[in-house]
Amino acid sequence: MGLRFVLTEIAVVLSLAFVGVLLAGLLSRWTLVRAQGTTEARRVVSAATRAAEAFLFREGKYAGVGLVVAVLILLATHGVFVLRRTHGFGMTLALWSALGMLVGAALTLAGAYLATEIGLRATLGAIRATVVGLSGATALAARASGVAALAADALTTGAIAGFLGLMYLLGGGASAGPVQAALLLDRALVALPGLALGSVLTAVVVGLSSSAYHVSTAVGALGAEGLDANDPKNPSLVASLVGEHVGLGVRRTVDATATLFLAHVATLALTAVPFRLHGATLGGHAWALVTLPLVIRGIGIVASAFGLMTTRTTETGAAHHAILRGQITAGVLVLGGVGGASLWLLSGRAVGFLFGAGAAGVAASLVIGQSPRLQVDRRFGPLQELLEATRVGRGATAAKGLALGFRGAFIPVVALAAALVAAFQLGKRSPLEGGAELAMATALASLLATSAFLLGAGLLGPVASSALTVAQLEPDGLRPETRRRAVLLEDGGFSAGASSDSYFAAVGATATILAGLAIGSRGAPSPLPGFQLDALGIGALGAALVLAFSGRAVDFAAKAARGTWLEVERQLRGFPREAGVPVLPASFTPSYRVVIELAGKLSVEGVVLLSALSLVVPVGVVLALRAAYGAGSASSTEDLASFVVLAGAAALFAGLFTDAAHAALRAAYRESRPRGAGTGFDAAIAGQELGNFLGGSFSPAARSFAKAVAAAALVAVPFLTAV
Repeated sequence: MGLRFVLTEIAVVLSLAFVGVLLAGLLSRWTLVRAQGTTEARRVVSAATRAAEAFLFREGKYAGVGLVVAVLILLATHGVFVLRRTHGFGMTLALWSALGMLVGAALTLAGAYLATEIGLRATLGAIRATVVGLSGATALAARASGVAALAADALTTGAIAGFLGLMYLLGGGASAGPVQAALLLDRALVALPGLALGSVLTAVVVGLSSSAYHVSTAVGALGAEGLDANDPKNPSLVASLVGEHVGLGVRRTVDATATLFLAHVATLALTAVPFRLHGATLGGHAWALVTLPLVIRGIGIVASAFGLMTTRTTETGAAHHAILRGQITAGVLVLGGVGGASLWLLSGRAVGFLFGAGAAGVAASLVIGQSPRLQVDRRFGPLQELLEATRVGRGATAAKGLALGFRGAFIPVVALAAALVAAFQLGKRSPLEGGAELAMATALASLLATSAFLLGAGLLGPVASSALTVAQLEPDGLRPETRRRAVLLEDGGFSAGASSDSYFAAVGATATILAGLAIGSRGAPSPLPGFQLDALGIGALGAALVLAFSGRAVDFAAKAARGTWLEVERQLRGFPREAGVPVLPASFTPSYRVVIELAGKLSVEGVVLLSALSLVVPVGVVLALRAAYGAGSASSTEDLASFVVLAGAAALFAGLFTDAAHAALRAAYRESRPRGAGTGFDAAIAGQELGNFLGGSFSPAARSFAKAVAAAALVAVPFLTAV
């Protein structure tokens, strides 16, 4: 098959990934040099950093224990098949899978730590930058946010490419013929899902506990009735600061990392179909069918870096214009990369349909990333309607927010469906057999290509919000002009965060669905099997489990929020009130530490059980299907594919709906704050609380469980097909 072909392509991907890591390092150094502030601001940020580090260390231990158990189960299961002399199994593959799980988990935790450290330190730099101008503050926040985003994207892409290259090289790819090369790819597809599973299991533990922490501190801050969440006398101030970074920054980072790993495995599984069909006729160039999506992802890392560099605004401009400019810049570069990579790797063989599929993916990412603006921008009708509802009361506000959530999910779903259908039809009409699978993989890779930019946009939110909070402690932060810039920067961070959440909700669910279709290809000639009634029943079970899992996560978050709220209320209970506002002496210093420790303790409860279920349920489905159908049955893989596909579909709609409702309700609260107390403001607060539970707990849980189902199914499906 030609060793030099595949290794050249892998080397290009690894080089691009290295460039991404290098750029992340340079941006990190540039950011830290500018991280200066007053003694009081540094003290608060240092306290928040220590609290966040302690939280991540504790969650890392829980994730580590679960990971060790999962690795032992994997090795034991492989060992049983080896002892039975089952064809296609060996301890080498088990060790590759176990190593992949450890690497995936380590990279996910590293991304979470980096996002927290850089995000909190960048807060001080953003505060100082707002004194000079809004453009510099936006640029600093965007570049600081890009550190963890570029590192996560580069390391996930590099890990997948490195594993694939090593397994090919050590498996004797230099002298492999078409049959042996296909066998090597099949072996890689058994081991590579371990990377996704390790990452997803870690993301479930860390992400769900981070979400619960953020919800509990956000709701707890409202327990200080009459005090703004940014008021230094609010006992939840530092806890809320930590919650912004571990609840938004960490949660978005681990969710994105798990999504990228799963999406990479799904694209490789899809491209295996045309590879098997054309391995004998294309020779070494057949590997281009597998490595093309990886090359596109590598190009996307550099393109996203350029997009982050162009994210700046004017003194009177809107921050969301800067995000749009950066995303368009990255998208145009990706589109050029798709055309160039296709011409290089396939030597002009039906390149047009691949460019069309890539264009569909890029266009979908732009539409999905920008659609939340319709929900959060006051110039558009939806937010105006919601603000009118706040004047009616809490019930009308909640109902309108939920309605806007359903409406807000429509555009991203249509854009996503249009991109995938267009790619499928282009590939189906191409002269390349298996072109439909290759086109869908190309569309997904192009959709993912700007993921580093959109993750950076999501991480901009915590930096901007923290800057506004800590600015209260800075002498310059009290100046009207500086505060105006800080508020505008925070507005931009909020809008960017809504875009990021919508994008990763759509991409994560798409990766889950395509992973399910790839599973279906093991039992049928096409990854689009005709589902029978039993398959639809199993699939409905997958969708129901995603929703039930998410509802349980909300229960745990609500319990944590209640405990935090009661503690904040307790600290302020003994002071007199005037017009509902506590009258606090100048010497009053709230006990920040108690709230931090309580929120951290409560947010962990229940997460271990949910994390275990995310692994046990899909494995149990595989065992039940094997018991029902026996080994090697096409019906069993079809049922498992249905289970994963409909779980992904449930996560798609649940994630987009709840994220859209959350963005709208939060925007209404932000618009209502200047009006102060009153019926409308009380309704906006109630809507904000509802939105926190929807977007901060339900949506992350649905997305996490769906990805866990897909990753565990990909790891377990060889046991289903083994005879």
